[in-house]
Amino acid sequence: MGLMDNIKKTAETAGQKMKVLADIAKLTAEKKRVLTLMKKTYEDAGETIMSLYRDKRDAHALEPVLDDFLERILKLEQELRDIETQIAAKRREAVEAGVDETEIKKAEEA
Repeated sequence: MGLMDNIKKTAETAGQKMKVLADIAKLTAEKKRVLTLMKKTYEDAGETIMSLYRDKRDAHALEPVLDDFLERILKLEQELRDIETQIAAKRREAVEAGVDETEIKKAEEA
């Protein structure tokens, strides 16, 4: 039974490695999505501020607009930190499972 146990353990380990690499790839894709949203929010904020400035609106009109953009950015930054924390945990899990660093990097680039 020793050989069958070894085969089973090897299969479980390979499955665990593949799962953690898939998790890393998924989290990295989510990180890219959040970064894209952050970029778009900054661009929108800039365009809105310039539009309000061109229209010579009073400074009080800018305050709620800026507050809204700031709130959105802060939420996205928190989401980004959470994702980066999850990626770091998955990287540690991958290393503990014996996944090679190049495989981890490939999963992050996928």
